[in-house]
Amino acid sequence: QAEDGIRDAQESRGLGDVYKRQELERVVSFTWISYRKESYFWEFVIIGRKLSLILIGIMMSNLSYQWRTIFVLLMVLVMIRLHFGSEPYAISLFNHMESASLFVTYISTIAGLLMDIQDLSLIHIS
Repeated sequence: QAEDGIRDAQESRGLGDVYKRQELERVVSFTWISYRKESYFWEFVIIGRKLSLILIGIMMSNLSYQWRTIFVLLMVLVMIRLHFGSEPYAISLFNHMESASLFVTYISTIAGLLMDIQDLSLIHIS
């Protein structure tokens, strides 16, 4: 009865409940385990970033590809600024990897925009 810290027989949940709680914590700990204590919420920021990309694609479908790409670039710039401002990971390698990922996203989006502009003959490259 005292395994879970509760001494009263009526209140005790038994050791099985303690193990279930520990298993649940182990399963969901991916959302905060690699982050600094003050950045425990950062996994939700990343989920928000991904949802923003989806929403830009869906909600702005009436805009041209170029305008949607510009909105994506602005969103990625905001995320780069947030990342460098907080450096949320406890391990600096993870911060560098996330920075590299954001920069690759930014550069590849610009490259896609430039290729699309060239295909539309909006600029003439000789």
